[in-house]
Amino acid sequence: MDERYAAGLFDGEGCIRISRFAKPNSVYVRYNIDASIGMTYRSVIELFHKEFGGLLYHKPFNPNYPTNRPQWTVTFGSQAAATFIRRLRPHLIVKAEEADVALQLQHHIDSNPYIPAGRGRLNPNRDAIFAFRHELFIKIRDLKKRRFD
Repeated sequence: MDERYAAGLFDGEGCIRISRFAKPNSVYVRYNIDASIGMTYRSVIELFHKEFGGLLYHKPFNPNYPTNRPQWTVTFGSQAAATFIRRLRPHLIVKAEEADVALQLQHHIDSNPYIPAGRGRLNPNRDAIFAFRHELFIKIRDLKKRRFD
C-alpha cells in the first residue's frame, strides 16, 4: 500500500487520540497515544493491517441497527502508534497538527520514564511532567474541535 494513499485515507477515516488514565486515590496519571482507522470495506483495512501492523478488529453486524454494516478497524497504541504516525506524517494534511502533538507526547514519555511510587520515590519533576502531558492532552482535544470550511 502506497504511503500517500494510506495517509489520505487516514486523514479522512482515521483518528489520533491521547488517552488519559487516572486511578482513584493514586499519585499516578498515565497518558498514551493511540491511532486507528476503521471502515466497512474489509479488504482495504486488511491491506492497511498487512502494511502497517497494529491490531485488527471486526465489529459485526448488529441486527438492532439494520442500516449499519460490519466494520473493520486497525488500531495502534503507544510506540506502535508513534511508528505508524511517523511513517504517514510527511503526507498528512488534515491530521498533521494532531500527529505532531501525538509524536511530541510520545517523545516526552520516552524521555521521562515513570518511576513507580511503590519503590519509595517519585520522579522529582513529576508535577512538571504531568502538567506538560496534560497540556498536550488538552491541545489535541481542542484540535479535534476545529471546523473546516
